[in-house]
Amino acid sequence: MSDGEYQFVVEVLMDDPAKLAILVLHEGNKEIWIPRSVIERLEYDHRPGNERLAAITIPEWLAMKKGMI
Repeated sequence: MSDGEYQFVVEVLMDDPAKLAILVLHEGNKEIWIPRSVIERLEYDHRPGNERLAAITIPEWLAMKKGMI
């Protein structure tokens, strides 16, 4: 992760490759749409029971705009 980027662990509610954004649940209660075009990294946790959890890296400006930081 470089300067100006933030990484979060989120629950992915909707990730349809045909869509331009994914819907995540941040801090267990805030639904946020993240545009695919600005996602630096999206890595799912493939352990049983954690399939909807993912580490996501996005630019600082977007994290601020979406109220994640």
